[in-house]
Amino acid sequence: MQIIYWMKQLMADDYGQILVWLIIILLLMGVDVITGLIQAKINRNINSKKIGDGILKKVQILLVLIVIVPLTIVLPNVVSTTVIIGIYLLETYNELVSINENLKHAGIDTNLLGPITKLLGKGDDEK
Repeated sequence: MQIIYWMKQLMADDYGQILVWLIIILLLMGVDVITGLIQAKINRNINSKKIGDGILKKVQILLVLIVIVPLTIVLPNVVSTTVIIGIYLLETYNELVSINENLKHAGIDTNLLGPITKLLGKGDDEK
């Protein structure tokens, strides 16, 4: 309950919302890496170079997501917090797609993103 109260307080201002989205993305990145490792182990396809490249890619994405935040201060008329949160939403979707793919490769047939892909008008055939 304390975490929910803390998050509600953070969500009261724009920068708090950005911080909450960054935390959500960071957690999803962690889940993505873990599910990727599990599916690689299940498929006997563990490759240290591929794992290292994947983690470096996650670090790069996270750095970009953090670096764009000061743009709201430097260029407030060009980059608003709404734009940044929109970018964070896209990255959240990207992480969910990756987690879903890892689960499918692990043999777990899930429809985790079914409602979202229907909303976007994109079926499984079109991926």
